[in-house]
Amino acid sequence: MSAESITAAVKEQANRVIAHERTARLRLAEAATNTDVELTSSDYANAMEAAAKAAPWKDLLAVAEKKGMRDALASVRSRATKHLIQYGETQSTSVVTNEIERCKREGLRTFLSNTEGMPDFFDGADTKKASDSTPRPACTCGGCASCMS
Repeated sequence: MSAESITAAVKEQANRVIAHERTARLRLAEAATNTDVELTSSDYANAMEAAAKAAPWKDLLAVAEKKGMRDALASVRSRATKHLIQYGETQSTSVVTNEIERCKREGLRTFLSNTEGMPDFFDGADTKKASDSTPRPACTCGGCASCMS
């Protein structure tokens, strides 16, 4: 795969997650404006969870505009990992604040899980592209650096 096709696939995934967030927010807004129906905790939870999952993908797209997708993946994954390592469970007196923070941590974990190995795809694309365009000298020894790489 080329770096361009990998970038397109990553953007497609990001846009799917962001679209899901938009749908969840619209459902919450609809439920909140419908005074004939009682709001439930799941109305809020669905929107909070979708927003938390979309946040790192939004960050990824913003960083990719400046640095490119491969560097953006590495940067956002690094920040997500640091955040999960440095910050523990929230100890607020507000149950809602604690739940928002839990959702954010889960969103970061989901992002890290879904992007595992993606930066390596770019390395593979670059390596493949370079090896396809550079002819190798024929060698029959089977042990020299040309034969082993």
